[in-house]
Amino acid sequence: MKYMHFNSSCSYAGLANLLYLDGIDTEDFVIALAIDLAYLLVKDGASYLAGTMLQSKEIFDIYLNPLGYELIEKNYDKDEVLKILEAADKNYMLGVNIAPGNKHAIIFKDHKDNRFRFINNKYEESDEPDEFLWTAEELKERLDDQTHLAHLEKCDVKDVDMEEPLLKSIENLGALKEDIINFSKREISKNDLRESMNTLFRAALLDLETMFILIEEDKLMKRTKKLQKEYINVVKKGKESLVLEKEMNISGLVDVLNEWERLMKNNLKEYRERI
Repeated sequence: MKYMHFNSSCSYAGLANLLYLDGIDTEDFVIALAIDLAYLLVKDGASYLAGTMLQSKEIFDIYLNPLGYELIEKNYDKDEVLKILEAADKNYMLGVNIAPGNKHAIIFKDHKDNRFRFINNKYEESDEPDEFLWTAEELKERLDDQTHLAHLEKCDVKDVDMEEPLLKSIENLGALKEDIINFSKREISKNDLRESMNTLFRAALLDLETMFILIEEDKLMKRTKKLQKEYINVVKKGKESLVLEKEMNISGLVDVLNEWERLMKNNLKEYRERI
């Protein structure tokens, strides 16, 4: 069994477990480092996604294709999920609601004696169970109305060209900095601030801290963690209206993002030298 080694990495540990069940030994952090996860930033509408929020087929195939695999995923309703898993002859990764507000990636292992068995992608030292064993009704109540089932299939071995996504990430980071600066200068409501937690500041503070840990940028990690605490304290104050740059060190955050941009550009240069 493969375990989680960094924050919110259950889907990456899940991919490692899918590969391990097929005879390939890897780890979540090995996958993340191999796909240059710390240097990727995706813009999705008004939201920015970084770190472990990047868990699509396109992202995972960066690691899988050179091994001769690809990720196949499709959306199903609850009853379809149960039917597929009851008859399954392969392992699947899917997201379930372990508790309200706690979505978690797990790996389907088998269906025996009217119970579904799943590998729990968790930290090794955690006291959580290694496996979940649920009846159809117990599983059904943990599923969303629509659930992605993902599995591995063999494909031709090929390398994924990373130049475009790395370049696009640098462009997206420029847009993120601009959006944060503009957002922080205007008067906003309490609801505006809370919405910004997912659209702007998850990538810039929470996920970025994890990525700095991953690539051992300790000084930048500590600076990001301090700014993260400042932002959380502003949210906790619950002011009905505020100007964010008057409440926390936005210029310090922009400096950290500038450092991230420098790391992105250095990584792109090293990638070009390798190919």
